[in-house]
Amino acid sequence: WDTLVEEDGEEPGIPEPYVPPDLDEGEYEIRVNVYKLKGIGGMVGGYHSAIAIFPKEEWSFGACEKGTGVYRCNSEGNTQYSFYKRHIVGRFKLDMGQFRSLIRRLMAEWPGNSYNLTERNCNHFSSELLWNLVKRRPPEYINELSENLCRSSQQSKMAGEHWQEFSAEHEKKLVDAEHSLRDVEDCYRSLWGAAMVREKKRLEADKKKAEASGNSSKPFDRVAWVDQWYSNAYAAIEKGITVDAVRERLKQVHAERITENMKNASLANHEADEDV
Repeated sequence: WDTLVEEDGEEPGIPEPYVPPDLDEGEYEIRVNVYKLKGIGGMVGGYHSAIAIFPKEEWSFGACEKGTGVYRCNSEGNTQYSFYKRHIVGRFKLDMGQFRSLIRRLMAEWPGNSYNLTERNCNHFSSELLWNLVKRRPPEYINELSENLCRSSQQSKMAGEHWQEFSAEHEKKLVDAEHSLRDVEDCYRSLWGAAMVREKKRLEADKKKAEASGNSSKPFDRVAWVDQWYSNAYAAIEKGITVDAVRERLKQVHAERITENMKNASLANHEADEDV
């Protein structure tokens, strides 16, 4: 990537206006134009991006209620954001007929109401357009904030799924008086192993999908996260933190059994006395 030189660790200033190079007929210098978001307070690393093929226009994607979210505007001149950097991807021969067909297809595939901050934003569109044009991807830092937010959302969703499964087994053992606390812990270890197998398959599918699309960023490591989640949960079990209710229930069951046995013994003795 051609990027601006940063001196003394400081961020570069606004780039000089783009000057088109001398190009052969049918050749275009493709750029990734990067903007900083306005009004995001202390949120660091939030960027908007667009793909520029021609000297004076760029293509991007945004939210709207109706119609396509794909739009074009003046290159490096989107007033909704603050222009930050220009990445020169390279010089490529492009067929304008194919380019127009590509844009028409993307306009149909990217309606404005499908916009999602973490999973389908302007940077995802830039990546898709650039890949379709020249099989390249924009620098990873551009969408890093969104990827982190998406990863956090995935973790929350997975935690909910695994905790639901975890709790279901927890409740099942609670109502079964024949199971001991060790049986409960064995059940959790079984759930742990099953979850690892399931998430390994999902991770492999994610990796294959990323490779097929040319995405250089690493998929969210589901396996490591699930392993750590169950490890923490099991450690809590062994400390008696999350199974206090189980322990109390087993004590209660044991006490009820003793009481029931005592009643039965008392009744048996009473009947024996009557027989005498």
